[in-house]
Amino acid sequence: MLRRLVELLEQPVVAGVHPPDKPVWHCSLHNHADDALLSDQQWARLAAEFRAGVGLVPHGDLGAVRWLGIRHGDDSPPRRPRPCSRLVTGENILMQHLIVRTRSAADLDRCVDALRVVHHADAYPLNWPADPHEWLTPPRLLRAWIADGPDGSVAGHVAVQRTLNALASQAPARHAELSRLYVTPAARRRSVASALVRHARSWAAEHGYNLTLNVTDEHRSAAVAFYEATGWQHSHTTDADWTTPDGQPVKLRHYILDSRDA
Repeated sequence: MLRRLVELLEQPVVAGVHPPDKPVWHCSLHNHADDALLSDQQWARLAAEFRAGVGLVPHGDLGAVRWLGIRHGDDSPPRRPRPCSRLVTGENILMQHLIVRTRSAADLDRCVDALRVVHHADAYPLNWPADPHEWLTPPRLLRAWIADGPDGSVAGHVAVQRTLNALASQAPARHAELSRLYVTPAARRRSVASALVRHARSWAAEHGYNLTLNVTDEHRSAAVAFYEATGWQHSHTTDADWTTPDGQPVKLRHYILDSRDA
């Protein structure tokens, strides 16, 4: 009976495109019945410490094994997350429960830390702001969201702000601008950007906004490819009122997304 159960559970693994040639290791963690309930973020950090402690996924090791952590609902005792590590080689992908939430003032320092990493890796923003905290909290800001990393860092960030035309007009605005979208290199290839934009799109649709955005017009830009592949329509291209660090002019591609497409 047990052997048959093992065979059934292994079928999805064996049927995969690149099935592992080593066993799948499973481990359950749970707190005591008298302990307080832990949040998703607390469990994520606990699971990360556990994996690092046993040597499966040391902190900062992008070549570590692949793992999947699952938290069961509070109404399904015992309350436990189940971090599973699949011993495979190949792409260094960390699959885990992604927590996207509204940004708070207490998150700003960590958002700046993440932005600095992105700037060094990708030159985004193209010109490092004199006050990055202020850059992340522009006067036109409506709402911002972050994706929490398993170690308590910020994995990604996105904001929605009023458009310049809406700010100058007394009429109700129907457009808002998606901005300040970035994902740290360590958190990429995990659909973090898609999850952040999805939250922004849902919020905009709920509040009756059509989203716009602009991005630097660069040849074979990953940002342009991402937006055009996710439903954004190119509307026009303009000259920016700012330059590159070495004084070169910058062109901006402008996009729009109807709230009905969210």
